[in-house]
Amino acid sequence: MKPQKQGGKVLPSLLIAFLALAVIGMFAVHCASLKKEARTLVRLDTLRGLTQRIIHLELSGKNTLPLIGQADLIFASAPESARNEWEGLKADLRRYHTATQMEQALIATSITQSGELIWQELDPDRIPGSSILQDRQEWYWAIVAAVGTAAILFLVLFSRHFTPSQNYRQPLRDEQTGCYSRNYFYTKLQSEITRAERYGLPLSLIIFDIDHFRQLNEAYGRTIGDGLLKRLANLVASLLRDSDIFGRTGGEEFAVVVPHTDENSTAVLAEKLRGAIEGFPFDLPMKVTCSFGITSFKKGESWQDFFSRADEGLLLAKQEGRNRVSIAV
Repeated sequence: MKPQKQGGKVLPSLLIAFLALAVIGMFAVHCASLKKEARTLVRLDTLRGLTQRIIHLELSGKNTLPLIGQADLIFASAPESARNEWEGLKADLRRYHTATQMEQALIATSITQSGELIWQELDPDRIPGSSILQDRQEWYWAIVAAVGTAAILFLVLFSRHFTPSQNYRQPLRDEQTGCYSRNYFYTKLQSEITRAERYGLPLSLIIFDIDHFRQLNEAYGRTIGDGLLKRLANLVASLLRDSDIFGRTGGEEFAVVVPHTDENSTAVLAEKLRGAIEGFPFDLPMKVTCSFGITSFKKGESWQDFFSRADEGLLLAKQEGRNRVSIAV
């Protein structure tokens, strides 16, 4: 059976793939934005803490020049109002160290107030930023869920559209007769050959077809012919062992792989099948008979050669008058 065309199946998968890539792109952009918001909050919190530390150390008489330099770098990207308060705070800190003891008390109060003002100037940016970050985190998990869902959908559609479907996968059974299909029969034949060679076991093959089947079809129609094929296959299957492999290899041609059996014993089986078919009441005006060719496997030969030799036996049976069993050696 030929594979069905995949054009109608590829498009949905491509669409799912496009949607998955779009969602992943949104996810990447959102992660970058989330990272930017997080950095902004870290910077603002660092400024607030750094400012308070500088004030505490300065009022304790300790050197804060490295911290002031660090704060200058961070304040460069802070809101303008916060930068102005920072510059005012630095001016107060310089005055504090050169002022008299009485003046220092007043300047210390101004320094503390400047620190509070800087804190207040940064809060309007920090609070909305925190809220935005929280919202973005919620979106983050929503997008993660969307990406996961899109990926699962894509994998499901991909597996359905790009793995062989039951419509065109090689069937094991012949729909008309119920025995093994031709290709699967050949596969089983090769397996049995491998087993026979590995363990040195005998293996035989029977090929048979219905005598004058074409004339029967022409005289009574295909419906009668199809019914005959099914009833004959059921009859043969009922006479075989569980280990025998029965398949339909052509229109009215059948074959049986007979494991662990030499050609003489296989000839007995073939004769049994021939007689059963000849004596079966198929309820047709013309007599139904079959011709049989049999042979045994020869070590080292291919399955094609094995099958062809049995087919030669079938041809010989027909040449000798049909409704008989012939052995090909």
